[in-house]
Amino acid sequence: MAIAFDSSSVRSNSWVVGTSLTWSHTCTGSDLCLVVAVAIAAEFVNTTGVTYNGVAMTYVNIVSNSPGNNGYALYYLSAPATGAHNVVVSFSGNTSYADGFACSYTGVKQTSNPEDNTTSTNSGGSSVTATLNVTTPNSWLVGFSRGDYGVGTPTITPGVYRQLITGNGLIMFDSNSTVSSGSQSITVSDGGNQWTIVALSIAPSVASNTSNFFNFF
Repeated sequence: MAIAFDSSSVRSNSWVVGTSLTWSHTCTGSDLCLVVAVAIAAEFVNTTGVTYNGVAMTYVNIVSNSPGNNGYALYYLSAPATGAHNVVVSFSGNTSYADGFACSYTGVKQTSNPEDNTTSTNSGGSSVTATLNVTTPNSWLVGFSRGDYGVGTPTITPGVYRQLITGNGLIMFDSNSTVSSGSQSITVSDGGNQWTIVALSIAPSVASNTSNFFNFF
């Protein structure tokens, strides 16, 4: 079964002050996965947990473009409940700025995913590149990026990549199609600086191959 985009959602598309974020995301289809991206900008405040429909999501990785201050993280959940349910992000304290994004996909292998994840930062540069080692052919890449000033609209190369959600210099994106196995690079660029990327790869579910045999009576 091939991977396909299901839906995306955003908490507010504007910075939120508080100790938590809550928004609704709708999942449909089969062999689902959910990826949530969290951005926080508050010194010494951390994300303490993310849930969907009350089920805890798995922390994948975090990247910062200002150590101890700005954090951009990905969380993952296999087999999320179908229908509209709340994503709830909890913080260890009151954030100065925070926002959350989510994307879901169908046709995803339900175990041993994500297969790989990575982070990259280019402080003071106008672009940043991250590289993932893709194990399974026909996987997809999903990522989250931030430019310090958020000037203009970020662009992603190769051109096959799709911008799913943008706002406040934040961008959530995916490969918009399958990628080959091996090393895969993603570059996000803009007129701003201090770019970061946190990204992961998800492998497709594999349909069972069954053979029909003659039955002898």
